[in-house]
Amino acid sequence: MKHTYRTVGLLVLGAFVAGCTAPRTADRADQPAARPASEPAAQPARTAFRSTIARSALREQAITVLQTLSVSNDPQTRANALEALMPARTRLRGPVAAGLADENEGVRAVAAVIAGRAGIRDLAPQLRGLLSDPSPYVRVGSMYALRAMRQNIDLTPMSVLLLETPDPRLRAQTAFLLGELGDDSALPMLRQALHQRLNTATEEQRRLLELQIAEAMVKLGDDSGLEGIRAALYPAYPNELELATLAVQILGRLGDKSSIGSLINLSEYRQGGRKMPAEIRLAVAEAVGRMGRREGWFIAEEYLHDPDPLKRALAARVLGQTRRPVDLATLRTMMEDRSEAVRVAAAGAVLEATSPSGRLEAGIVP
Repeated sequence: MKHTYRTVGLLVLGAFVAGCTAPRTADRADQPAARPASEPAAQPARTAFRSTIARSALREQAITVLQTLSVSNDPQTRANALEALMPARTRLRGPVAAGLADENEGVRAVAAVIAGRAGIRDLAPQLRGLLSDPSPYVRVGSMYALRAMRQNIDLTPMSVLLLETPDPRLRAQTAFLLGELGDDSALPMLRQALHQRLNTATEEQRRLLELQIAEAMVKLGDDSGLEGIRAALYPAYPNELELATLAVQILGRLGDKSSIGSLINLSEYRQGGRKMPAEIRLAVAEAVGRMGRREGWFIAEEYLHDPDPLKRALAARVLGQTRRPVDLATLRTMMEDRSEAVRVAAAGAVLEATSPSGRLEAGIVP
């Protein structure tokens, strides 16, 4: 099962960027963290980040980490760092502008989407230039960004990609971006795409595409796909684990609180005495955290010292949602992890937890 830890809808691009580069030695699954992601002494950790000054200093440290990693030699790291900077919108412009000119098409595509989400309007000329980029991922991301900025842009090529491209990942990304735009006039073509048979896709790719289309439809007001998303939570076969993980992420993004009970049950489910895979359990903890249930920290703590950097990164993302002062202390340590993926995730989690919309679980003092 192959995942990136990105969960704001760029997961398709995450796989795409990963496919454009070789794995880095520092992120091999059999290498442990350079130092354990453990907390300082219990009492200081519980109180260290209750003050506004301490949280602001930690936030600045996280921004510095991400700005540094946005120029990493590894394209996957550069893309992840750009996305992780999203909560610090006033600091995005420079890194995103550089991302739009990146040599890696996956990074350019991610940067285009982020420019649109953040509404960085002065990058519109650069985005227009990317409408003729050789990569269809970059082109569709640029179309999305320009429309999100309320620019005059013809979206006909997006409908062509959704209905005609043989690449299921590109169809999925196009569907997601149409959902993000919030224009319900896209519903008819999304329904058409949902019922099309894509002969170039495997069964797994087809089902992943269906979930992505269903998510877009729900965002545009058609809830008919919700039951299908919920039904994908329980994998019957090992090759359905990625499908289940995506379903969990989608329900978290949609804020489907009626699914919280099912998600918690999934995280506790055992078959033959074995727990669900870490990726699913951590995805559940993050998803329910996004919906206001902060108790998933205990799942994250199971994987903070895991030799697999992906699991450590996913655990860091969970702590960005649980937002206890002790979690911020843990994330501070994780920002020094050997793995770039873990450092990105930890720094991004700090920004999530300390954003104006984020509130620490414990009391805050000025």
